[in-house]
Amino acid sequence: KASRGILQGISVRSTAKQWNNLKVNYGPVIGVKKVDLYVDQGETVALLGANGAGKTSTILSIAGISNKAEGEVIFSESNISKLVPEKILSLGLATVPENRDIFPDLIVEENLILGGYIHRKDKNFVKRTMDDVYDLFPVLSDRKNQIAGTLSGGEQQMLAIGRALMSKPKMLLLDEPSLGLAPTLVVKIYEHIEQLKKDTDLTILLVEQHAMKALSIADRVYFLRLGEIVSSGKASDLKDTTDFKKIYFGE
Repeated sequence: KASRGILQGISVRSTAKQWNNLKVNYGPVIGVKKVDLYVDQGETVALLGANGAGKTSTILSIAGISNKAEGEVIFSESNISKLVPEKILSLGLATVPENRDIFPDLIVEENLILGGYIHRKDKNFVKRTMDDVYDLFPVLSDRKNQIAGTLSGGEQQMLAIGRALMSKPKMLLLDEPSLGLAPTLVVKIYEHIEQLKKDTDLTILLVEQHAMKALSIADRVYFLRLGEIVSSGKASDLKDTTDFKKIYFGE
């Protein structure tokens, strides 16, 4: 394992990645209150909680998309708290947003090419990376000339993940990959994520509402409620013993 890092208010660590004492405001509304968490290199860590718990705010803050009122993000031993999203991506931290944000009017392969834009000067590298994405998601290879907006919801999610992988990230932020998908498609998406874990040393921070699905592939887990971490531990220890209703809603 590499040395750990941190994100405050939101904190992300690891040689990683760490968030310390992170705080996110939306005007007078506090979305995240002094969240501390870390992710070691090669780990998959799940951030779980009910709607409105602050999960997406945490992800967006780490990625530089939401402004942080307080706290810091440490990535590979560097403070990236003040960097713009494009610079954060170039350092190796890629995000798959909950709404996927594919380019619906472009074909699948054009979406992937744009995902590898930071490596555009090395066309061979882009081609090799695209081949890796097609190996992980064969359906995207089959649909590479299809308009992205005509893909099914599950295929669009695969494209969103594939596009993020085109930047060859060190760490992947996955925000609600199961959102809006039928149960059978959720199973497929998680099979691909598991395959990605097995085939690479990619570090993953996974935000989910499907707690059991996330726990099935995570190494560790943080539970977020009303913008604060209320519990954490090894996923294997919590999977069968956690009172999710109490943790999620304080009941």
